[in-house]
Amino acid sequence: MVPLPTWDPVGEGFTWDTQGKAADIECCRQGWDLALRHFADPGVDFVLLDELKVVLQLDYLPASEIVTALKAKRPDQHIVLTGRGARSEVIELADLISEMREIKHPFTRGVMAQPGIEF
Repeated sequence: MVPLPTWDPVGEGFTWDTQGKAADIECCRQGWDLALRHFADPGVDFVLLDELKVVLQLDYLPASEIVTALKAKRPDQHIVLTGRGARSEVIELADLISEMREIKHPFTRGVMAQPGIEF
């Protein structure tokens, strides 16, 4: 029997509309610490880290720390990172890189991000 996926939402909203950089960084730290626990769990074989590349782009967490953890991942574990602007260190580590291009998005029509969809 395949276990059901779990979802651990972490974050306070859009980083470009921050109410406090220190609080945003602390939130990123909490999310990364949670990710590290999942990496170490032998029962977890897939981890999706949505918008982690943005965290790196804004230097909210040290890139060296992220790269070190990704290099140490178990061979049978799959880790997916999303977000724009991947750093070269992350690109070098990746097995697969895709680039998405927006053609149409509800945000451009004034629809704000929705719980369970964008966050």
